[in-house]
Amino acid sequence: MPTAYGAPVTQHAGTAPIEIGPPGSYAEGHILVVFKEGQDPAAQVTALAVALATLSAEKAPGGILATNDDGTFAATVAVPDRMSIADAVIEAQKDPFVSAAEPDYAGSTPEGSASQPYADDHILVTFKNDKHPKDLIKALAIKLATLSAAKTPGGVIARFDDGTFVASVLTPRGMSVTDAITEALKDPTVISAEPDQYYYPDDPVTPGFYTITSKLDKNLVFDIDGASMLDGARVQSYSRNWTVAQVFQVIDNNDGTYTIKNPRSGKVLDVPGNNAVEGQQLHQYTPNGTDAQRWVLASSKGAFTLAPKSNPSLRVDVTGASKAPGTSLQLYRSNGTDAQLFAFGVNEQSILPQGTYKIACVNDIMQVVDVAGAASANGTNVQLYEDNGTKAQRFDVAFDEATGTYMFTSLAANKPLDVDGAQTTDGANVQVYSSNNTLAQRWRVELVGDRTYRVYAGCSGLALDAAGGTTANHTNVHTWTPNGTSAQVWVITKLA
Repeated sequence: MPTAYGAPVTQHAGTAPIEIGPPGSYAEGHILVVFKEGQDPAAQVTALAVALATLSAEKAPGGILATNDDGTFAATVAVPDRMSIADAVIEAQKDPFVSAAEPDYAGSTPEGSASQPYADDHILVTFKNDKHPKDLIKALAIKLATLSAAKTPGGVIARFDDGTFVASVLTPRGMSVTDAITEALKDPTVISAEPDQYYYPDDPVTPGFYTITSKLDKNLVFDIDGASMLDGARVQSYSRNWTVAQVFQVIDNNDGTYTIKNPRSGKVLDVPGNNAVEGQQLHQYTPNGTDAQRWVLASSKGAFTLAPKSNPSLRVDVTGASKAPGTSLQLYRSNGTDAQLFAFGVNEQSILPQGTYKIACVNDIMQVVDVAGAASANGTNVQLYEDNGTKAQRFDVAFDEATGTYMFTSLAANKPLDVDGAQTTDGANVQVYSSNNTLAQRWRVELVGDRTYRVYAGCSGLALDAAGGTTANHTNVHTWTPNGTSAQVWVITKLA
């Protein structure tokens, strides 16, 4: 590449950079491509986006779902990143072969396969029976990708002195960055392609509740040592375990800094004695409003650095860039390594908006979490049972800012889901019990896909699990070590 991306670029005299979309706003999921001299920039970017989307349409989740009695058929079509579902539906309805389009909320069952929810950001489209189904799906995917390429941040950044130019091109949903690079390099107009790891959104982190993940390893997160409630407890990098020791509230101080608070302990990330020097280990401490507890967040390579306000030349750093669980977080001079980069991910409070829900087993969405006999006595068992629409199968869901977790309250019992005795071993039973503000009644929620979630007990980090992976009536619901099976994946649907 003539010049490092993100550094000052030498251009033809008097020539301004050619840009499609706002500069400095590239996001993860883009690849950086350098095109040969003499190409039309906008045309090449669009053409490559279309080519990648075509390949992606062949690989992405979805496809033909069913042929209707009237000869039409329905398909779920991926919506490219940077295009809203609403826009995709509008554009799809303009297609002469499309008779209807709507958001694909419910998921569907392809002929001959087990029930399986489709990924988020798909739309469900019904086509007229005029052409081969695959051709219509591919044509619509290309059309949406082309429209998306015109709207998305990205495009040509600058033309170099040798006549080449560089562009950030979106990788479609369902295609890996590696596959996109491989395909881009087959294009005769492309000189080189690599992951776009330099320009990312400069937006600050939105205040809210997060798991803060190390770029060293996606399974390593900020953690309060021993889930301690005490001043001076060490803040470390630790394996993700879904306990409340690993949820943090980001609070905007409205002065360019943020406070990082563990809601359960009520303590915040703190520089001991405000002595911001290299090698200083970090701990949690009672909020006091001093600069020792104020952090400057800056985006870098798709993640964020955290600098202490009292010494902005330093960064929060995983000591020794170690991937060993339990490694202390320290302050160290800025060095641009992954040991100093952290991702804030999804605002956990936004995962399940407050309301009334039903909780279905992903293996059979007609089998739902049920309070046995709709009883209200403390200790009433929770089980799977065929969806019958009663209050025994409906739960009010609310986010608890005091712990950064959720409560699931049975409409029938007017009592929350509870882990019997706050047990932390496999097989701990789930029941309803009078509200007592303990972690046995608090749950962390992980978004898996379109309306699919994993739910973890706040007292243990164990997953809500259908015993034995079965779905028959009266199957017990308990907690179990997270194991990645479908017995721990739930379709949670908002009803009101």
